[in-house]
Amino acid sequence: MQKHSDDTLVAYLDGELDSAERQHVEAWLVADAAARDRLAGLAQSATLVRSAYADIVNEAVPERLIAAARGENGGAAPLSHDAEILVLKRPPRTAVGALALPPPRACSGSCSAAPAAISRSAG
Repeated sequence: MQKHSDDTLVAYLDGELDSAERQHVEAWLVADAAARDRLAGLAQSATLVRSAYADIVNEAVPERLIAAARGENGGAAPLSHDAEILVLKRPPRTAVGALALPPPRACSGSCSAAPAAISRSAG
């Protein structure tokens, strides 16, 4: 038996269910008005997303990308298929607790000056 979920409803909308699963979802939809409402909402959101990205999805692929996919390089030096892949790693992050602010200073009158610096604690 299939689980009743949004994932199931999306798979139904996308035509990804086999015949038995589709029949199960259709029986669920007949019996459950809330599921029908949820299906309508999911269908509407899918339509909105498709329309928001329609220009990009339907944009022609540039010839230079088609050539690159074919391994063509427009007369430049031959492409190396044995290129080395470098994995770049970020430096480790400093823990938030490792930064210490100077203690607040007493102020008389107008105190508009910010602390001069933030120093790293030794611990």
